[in-house]
Amino acid sequence: MNYFSFFNINIPSYSIMILIGLIIGNVFAFFIIKKRNLILDDFILIETYGLAFGMLGAKLLYLFICRKEIDFTRILDWNYIQPYIKGGFVFYGGFIGGLLGIYLIKIIHKIDVLKYLSELIFCIPLVHGFGRIGCYLSGCCYGIPYNGPFNIEYHNIPYTLCDVNLFPIQLVEAISLFLLAMIFFYLILKYRGSIKLILYYFISYSILRFFIEFYRYDSARGGIWILSTSQWISLIILIISIIILIFNRNLCTKVTNAR
Repeated sequence: MNYFSFFNINIPSYSIMILIGLIIGNVFAFFIIKKRNLILDDFILIETYGLAFGMLGAKLLYLFICRKEIDFTRILDWNYIQPYIKGGFVFYGGFIGGLLGIYLIKIIHKIDVLKYLSELIFCIPLVHGFGRIGCYLSGCCYGIPYNGPFNIEYHNIPYTLCDVNLFPIQLVEAISLFLLAMIFFYLILKYRGSIKLILYYFISYSILRFFIEFYRYDSARGGIWILSTSQWISLIILIISIIILIFNRNLCTKVTNAR
């Protein structure tokens, strides 16, 4: 189901699922904000910057990965460039762009963004999980050819592999992300958030994504040598996060029991 139709208006299923994820994510976020006596206006500011820079980063990394396919002599031809502008986002580009936006919040508005991230880190895998359901419905980020149980076959979608049984890797990742969101939500409720929880999320998702990539088959992944672009980014995030955990114990404050 590439589109949902409302009053004869076709809306991309990916956009609908992201919207649902954001709504549900914000409901849980508001619960934590109230419970931890955080400032709602600061959260809205952080979310706005994060989403804006995240979308920009996700698009820029997609265009970078697809750069060899783009005919730059036709860059001003709207009919040619429109599919590249409307479709195609890479999560890690959004992840990096979102972190940059949040860092700007710290510099410009002097908000303690780490405090908010440590209490609301579960929102990232939660919304991301709904995004992966959108990928499944849209046919992007598809899996390897596979004839086993729960295989999926797409038809008449130009940017996916059609009429071939594929492994539903998008749903596998979505389920994994929801489990991560539940685990971190539980930890935040049981304990006060700490920077360690942020790093634990970075580590857990980078490991998950590294192995997920072996089951993806779409050319938009890009790659260097035998690993995909996302696998290299996963390794970098994993290494940096572990180094911070090991050598910056003063930065990584201990998790304390919630009051």
